[in-house]
Amino acid sequence: MNNVQAQLTQFILENFLPGEDARNLTLDTELKESGILDSLSTLKLVTFLEERFKVEFEASDLDRSE
Repeated sequence: MNNVQAQLTQFILENFLPGEDARNLTLDTELKESGILDSLSTLKLVTFLEERFKVEFEASDLDRSE
């Protein structure tokens, strides 16, 4: 597991899945569809990504209406 993936996994486990076994969170886990993320938790995750990895997201980047 690379460093970015490890940090992201740790953040999700600590903030949205406390007590969950890390092995249950995989690259294929559908975060929104499974109910792990709602609109507020998505914002929290985006804020974490922007601050930790110095990236910026536009609203259109987050709108998956495909």
